[in-house]
Amino acid sequence: PIPRNIAEMPRARECSGPLSLAAATGPRAALLVFNIGDGAENDALRCELTGFVLQRELLRGESATGASKSAWLGDPRQGFALWPAGGGDEGRRSGRGPAGERDRWEGVAASASSDVAGDSVVRRGSKWALRHLIRDFKWGDYTVEPGSLYQYTLYAICGDSSQRTSAQGGSFCEGDDDLPTDGPGIHVRARVAVRVCTPPLYGGLHEVHFNRGVTGQRFSHLFLKPDEPPTQELIEREPEQWQWLSRGLEEALLHFLEFAKGHGWKIRAALYEAHYLPVARALGAAKKRGADVQLVIDWKIGAWSEKRKTWTQRGPQHMNMWALVDAGLMDAGCLHPRTKPLSAISHNKFFILVNPEDKVEAVWTGSTNITSGAIFGHSNVGHVVREPGLCAQYLKYWEKLKVDPEKAEFAQFNDELSPLPVADDADADSLAGLRSLDGVALFSPRLKWANALDFYAQLVLGATQSVAFTAAFGIGKEMGAALLSGASIPTYVLLEGEGNWASARETARALRKRPNVKVAVGTHLENAEGWLPETLTGLNQHVKYVHTKILLVDPLSDCPIVVSGSANFSRASMESNDENMLVVRGNKDLADAYIAEFFRMFEHMRFRNEVEGSQPCKCRCGELTVERVVVKQGPNTGRTFRACTKPKDQGGCGFFLWLDKDDQPQPKELPWPQRCFDDSSFQCLERQMLAGALPVPRATAKPAEGQALAEDGLRKKTTVEQITDALAALGFTDGGPASDQPPQGDTIGIAPSSQAASSGVPAAVSEAQPELVAAALIGERVREVSEEVRQAVQAVHDLLFVKSSIKGGSALWREGRDRMELALGALPEQPARMQVLELLGAINFKASSNATWKPQCIEMLRCLGEDPARIEEVSRRGRSVPRA
Repeated sequence: PIPRNIAEMPRARECSGPLSLAAATGPRAALLVFNIGDGAENDALRCELTGFVLQRELLRGESATGASKSAWLGDPRQGFALWPAGGGDEGRRSGRGPAGERDRWEGVAASASSDVAGDSVVRRGSKWALRHLIRDFKWGDYTVEPGSLYQYTLYAICGDSSQRTSAQGGSFCEGDDDLPTDGPGIHVRARVAVRVCTPPLYGGLHEVHFNRGVTGQRFSHLFLKPDEPPTQELIEREPEQWQWLSRGLEEALLHFLEFAKGHGWKIRAALYEAHYLPVARALGAAKKRGADVQLVIDWKIGAWSEKRKTWTQRGPQHMNMWALVDAGLMDAGCLHPRTKPLSAISHNKFFILVNPEDKVEAVWTGSTNITSGAIFGHSNVGHVVREPGLCAQYLKYWEKLKVDPEKAEFAQFNDELSPLPVADDADADSLAGLRSLDGVALFSPRLKWANALDFYAQLVLGATQSVAFTAAFGIGKEMGAALLSGASIPTYVLLEGEGNWASARETARALRKRPNVKVAVGTHLENAEGWLPETLTGLNQHVKYVHTKILLVDPLSDCPIVVSGSANFSRASMESNDENMLVVRGNKDLADAYIAEFFRMFEHMRFRNEVEGSQPCKCRCGELTVERVVVKQGPNTGRTFRACTKPKDQGGCGFFLWLDKDDQPQPKELPWPQRCFDDSSFQCLERQMLAGALPVPRATAKPAEGQALAEDGLRKKTTVEQITDALAALGFTDGGPASDQPPQGDTIGIAPSSQAASSGVPAAVSEAQPELVAAALIGERVREVSEEVRQAVQAVHDLLFVKSSIKGGSALWREGRDRMELALGALPEQPARMQVLELLGAINFKASSNATWKPQCIEMLRCLGEDPARIEEVSRRGRSVPRA
């Protein structure tokens, strides 16, 4: 089957003159980074640069409902300050005041500061984008659709916005003459375009699903009535509004559970909070279909408090019970209560899907509790893993959980089941063991819990490019020390609050003082001038903003590390609680999805921190603190501090924090973009990091001199290795030159000769040795079979087993057909795809024997590019054969 086209990878980078544009994508988010060369020849562009504009074009795939295939991206944070006030429409909407409110949130595209859907950007077009220039070297597009091919064009805009020209406000789409390329007014100085493909939503060894996780301006527009003040109370909403908040997280979880089709299938789950009724009922429906459903749920027994003279409830037992009763699972023998130890919580949030052959199909894990607040409120991720070794570990872990073991016994079991990756060589560095693996699962509780925290800290200390980290309850000592002691690389820290204990708050404050660190804290705009009042969903009481537990090490490099799961990187999460974490190394697609979503949440909060105050600080009540000055005579007279706004006798939490005096005056910040080229600024450090990020294989052209000699030498090569070296000498490396067009051919899997021809290999060589040339061109890295084609081919083989005369045959047939249609739907439009669909529709399943539809299946395999030898084996034996 077809290898992934290098021009349609989830990562891409292009250069044109002084500009470079790179992209990294997840299924629903794209991170775009751009740069201007450091050479002296680009000094004029750097000095005159006013900002950037991005245009996005959908080349293949489905666009959002009502959205155009072309959209313009700008920065709504810029307001209309860049555009001169005057008569008419522009004058009425200039400035940041209330008069510009409606236009601001209506025109917001998918941007780093907001989460607004992008159909309104189409209405505003290039005229709106010019008024909201991007003044940054990275940007996010959060309205992309899964499995789609996009082209992004970056325009470098120069000139004085106060000097109006006749072309201002013109559309770039209509031609280059609509906007001048020089002059005193706004004009385009340079441009560059890149094509990138978003990965499909489902399939692959790993897939991730993030909820919305933030509210912002769009939430205020969708959910609040214009004449009513914001409220924190839960309000009734339309299904479309719930869907907007879920952003596919709920749908993905229900889709995962629907795979338990009937008898023979098993669902094994370990949950902390499990009272979201649609999921509970989905589990009940799976049991009714015949699936074996077994749940390990936190079930701590209430205890008598002598101090409070009352019974205290430990954990969400009562809420879980109500949901299980409603779903018909409480008395069905499905529940395995987790009652030990009383002082800890069973904090897992995972589901295991086991097929009728007793093989683990997939595991759903991550940070998402099964509650409405987790799915529609604070930020969360669902992470699906299909790697067989990791999945088998999860099942063993669940089997031990089921018997409700004591803490010491369970901790020893987890240390043996999920050992830390340690190098065989005692003199090797601490990460050498991880470098030999693609992924590990770490389960808690652990006897050597400190070693686990040290392992995470060593990941941070070993970073060479950048670090991204989220924490819901503050930064622990081990992680705090690592973040403070790490290399001077861009470090991004996203927090729910500064922390529930003094050391966490001190760490957060110390990190803010580091020149290479940016800290963002969860908040929302309540009374910001020029912006709509924002409110939260009202679904979360304890953690209102950030609930993810993510560590990303060098995420935009060739060897990224992703850490994600249920544990909060704290001592309790390693020593006492039931937890699970995934550590995945080297999966660039997974890292791209995580970092794009991380920046979506980080930039959203960071901007609000800047608007609400440069040093946002919240008390344990979850509210912003107030700054006060000591007036009582004593050693602390005149010192400033932050405290809870409510006195203790009125329910205040007693929060208190001294504010250190800063005797050093803050240097005046340079204007943009000069500060991005000042070596002392964070913006420069970030720009330099992004300039070297997202390495993408590219072909290098060779001069004409020596071409004939090299081609003649290639004709004499007889092995794949020799041809690989010879092709490299000709400039065909890493899978050949990138192509702007999807591969063409009569089959979805390209034949070797077609692959060679499409790569530009000399025709004489291709004709002489097509198989060897193709093998050398494709290489091990690019020759990976796309997941959609793999699934479609396997579905065809499965259909050859199905018989209409046996019980359940119709259901098996529908399942295989649905899998084929889903996989084919994500493939590019080409004749072979339509031929497969026609063959599938022509099969008469009501025939008495599967031999009736065998010819159509064989023809479908040919169209899908299956190995001819395997097709011949199928034809000869009359049934499917195992894959090599």
